[in-house]
Amino acid sequence: FIIDYKGFDVVEEMNKLIINDKINVNIFYYDNDDKFYYLGERRQYNKVKSINIDDNTEEQEPIDEIIHTINILLVSDTHESQSIYHVFRVTNTDGLTRQKYCPHCYQQSFDPKDGHYKRDYEQHVSQCKINGGQIIKKVKLDEQPFPFIPHIQRNETYAYLLANNATQQFKPTQYYITYDFETVERKVNTYFGKPLSKDDKTIRNSQWISVLEPLSVASTIKLKWREQYNNDDQYKKITTPFGDATLKTIYYDLRQGTDFITQWIEQVFEEAKQVALDNKYDDEAIPYNQCVSIIGFNSSRFDQALFSKYLHNDKWTIQSFIGTMGQGKQIVVEHKQT
Repeated sequence: FIIDYKGFDVVEEMNKLIINDKINVNIFYYDNDDKFYYLGERRQYNKVKSINIDDNTEEQEPIDEIIHTINILLVSDTHESQSIYHVFRVTNTDGLTRQKYCPHCYQQSFDPKDGHYKRDYEQHVSQCKINGGQIIKKVKLDEQPFPFIPHIQRNETYAYLLANNATQQFKPTQYYITYDFETVERKVNTYFGKPLSKDDKTIRNSQWISVLEPLSVASTIKLKWREQYNNDDQYKKITTPFGDATLKTIYYDLRQGTDFITQWIEQVFEEAKQVALDNKYDDEAIPYNQCVSIIGFNSSRFDQALFSKYLHNDKWTIQSFIGTMGQGKQIVVEHKQT
């Protein structure tokens, strides 16, 4: 017996118990991270009765009767590198989980402390009883069909022009801001990861050779040309297919302090106010509420990693982030005071 014994199979033994005693078993677990009990698994007699206990056992015909349900709590632990499981019988699931489960489906739970608990619980239980404990999903369609046109519905400017038969007035974004970082390489030569030798743990399977440190940053702001820029050396007049425009350059480096990136971001927000005004239509009735585009020039995707950590503080915050912190594709930043 000892030679042929393959060990205690929890799943197989539980299936035998369910079939022999004709019961349903609800298994509860404990979440160590969030510190709460939850219903993790349900084993129903009707679903496991087709499993034969041994080769000589014939499958019995289904019997139309009420199946008793028992609740157990399964707790796992380790002792001397061996897994240990403790099984407890649960008599009050509501007190264990602090949730009220539906007695028919056991898949929907309700918080008794919720103000709408009684209404939601009774409504679900009555409908679940009619459905026989089965979750029936229904698709509810709108009374009127609507086309899927996100390029119109998400752009209030184009939607307005389309509604007024004036799409020929729609124009691309003409004014924006670019940036370019200059970096210097700093040697690190630090090992990390798993040691290659048990005797010498200083040498590991990975090595961090160097890191790029930001040295300076420059931005060019493209604005609509105004006569007031004539005698200002900060602005350079250029000619574009859409008319006259002007370029303004700002520059920050380490000589202005170790927080020069924060100073640059603050100035970019100030310049973005004028860029947003210049991108608006001459007709004030046409809505325009688009974010100011700030584009990396010759950045090779890694420039965003140099200033991403400065984009969330008490003055401004990140609204949305597409990509990873190492290779961001699009970051939407909003100033809290403007």
